[in-house]
Amino acid sequence: MTTTAAPVYTYTYDHIHVRTKDPEGMAAFFETMFGARVLRLAAPFNGAPETLMRTAQPVAAVAWTERGSLLVTESDARTGRERTWLLGAGGATPRTLLDWRPGAGAERPGRPVRRPGVPSADSPVMQAGGRILLRGAGGRFLDRFDLTTLRTERLFDGGGAGAEALVAPLTADGSALLTRRAGGYFVRDTAAGTLQPLPGGAAGGR
Repeated sequence: MTTTAAPVYTYTYDHIHVRTKDPEGMAAFFETMFGARVLRLAAPFNGAPETLMRTAQPVAAVAWTERGSLLVTESDARTGRERTWLLGAGGATPRTLLDWRPGAGAERPGRPVRRPGVPSADSPVMQAGGRILLRGAGGRFLDRFDLTTLRTERLFDGGGAGAEALVAPLTADGSALLTRRAGGYFVRDTAAGTLQPLPGGAAGGR
């Protein structure tokens, strides 16, 4: 009697390659050891939670947009790689929004801008239509990001040496911004390209 040996697969997790006869079991092992599950528990919160997605790395941040979409960011502490996923309000298949690695030559994406006025942990990400805003570290830039096309539009760039820095968007679509430069605070109209000083701030503009 001839027996057929089980096929051997190569399972890849980040930089690790493992030969296994049970790729699904190996995937579950690595997710258990290093990853995370994102769960949803519907009101009245007395049932079993639903698994929305699994991540390969620990979850660094979770945020809701004003229209109910979920943004999940996982981070690899060893390589510094960060990936942000989008889960639609209806629980559709997660989509990769942003994928960044240090040293890859790409600028680090900005962070989603939350609605001001409430504690940051509870504040939703501002959303205008299908777009959100991404703020660069230190207010260096502001991008408008389309959640459908995954395209980024640069609305504001403060220039080198901190010539101008973003304080906060004044509108959800990024059409009006509060910025700071030497001498005071200004309101920038990103559509018209104008800059007006706040009363009591620096005189003049550009």
